[in-house]
Parts: sequence; structure tokens; C-alpha cells
Amino acid sequence: MKKIVLLLCLAGAGWWYFVASNRLSEEDVRDFYAAQTVATLDRKPEELCKLLADDYSSKITTSVAGQRTTSDHDKGAACQNAHDLYESFDKIGEKMGGVVQLDFNQGLDSIAIAPDRKSATIETTFTFDVAGALMNMKGTSTDVLVRRHGKTLMLSSEGKVSLSNGMH
Repeated sequence: MKKIVLLLCLAGAGWWYFVASNRLSEEDVRDFYAAQTVATLDRKPEELCKLLADDYSSKITTSVAGQRTTSDHDKGAACQNAHDLYESFDKIGEKMGGVVQLDFNQGLDSIAIAPDRKSATIETTFTFDVAGALMNMKGTSTDVLVRRHGKTLMLSSEGKVSLSNGMH
């Protein structure tokens, strides 16, 4: 009897590990972006990095004063960029005599969950304002999320960002 119970427990655990923990729902997607927003506003780049899959990749086209640049990043580079960005916010705050205010808004324009429920493609729009008019970012992205062992992670992102300041 104990062997049957043990086998049932192992089968249940195996099913969860290989099947259920890797199924993605719309709620998982929304929870992911809520966690991303919290980490962004709480100035926690390490938490943002934890949301990226180990095999993450991105392609971002940035426009500044009419000049466009495109950059590709893996998880390591994306995490380093996030740490550098928040470090620069801290330095700006020090020069301004306080902590810079961050405003981040993100809209999920569409969520398409794959038929096998192992991934989802999400179209987003966002704004990220630093210290009011000091730096304003507006952008769009197409993100692919996956669910791995009970955790929702960003696998890839392709986006366009426009960077400006409202002080001119």
C-alpha cells in the first residue's frame, strides 16, 4: 500500500513538474507584467533580471533626437544595462538633492497564448518618465513569455523606444 501511495505521489509530482508547471495562462502573463512594474518602480534591477529566461534575447531600436540605433542583448547584457540605468538614476538624484521620481505605465495591447500553452506573445506599449520631464521614454514591444517549472519568464523582446526630454 505504501508503494502505491509513493508511486501516486511521484506520478503527481512528475506530472506537475513536466506538464502543469509549464502551462501558461493569461493570469500568469498579467502577473508577470505586474511584477515587472513593481520591480521597475521599486528600483530593483536584480528582480527585473530574475524575470528573464537564461536564454533571453532582445532587439531594441532606440530613437534619440532623430538618430536611431539598434542593439541586441542577451540576459547578461540586459541585466548589466538595468543595473547601469538605475545607478545613473541614483547619481541624478544625488545631483538634484534627492531621489528622482519614476513613473512607469505599461499597457498590454494583445496577449496570444500558444495552443500548447507553453508560450505567449504579448504586444505592449509603455511610458517611463524619470524626474518628470528630465527623461521620457515611450515605446512598444513584442515579448515572448514562457513558463518554466512554475515560473513565468521573458524569453525574448523586440521593441522600439523613443527617448526625449521635456525640458526643451
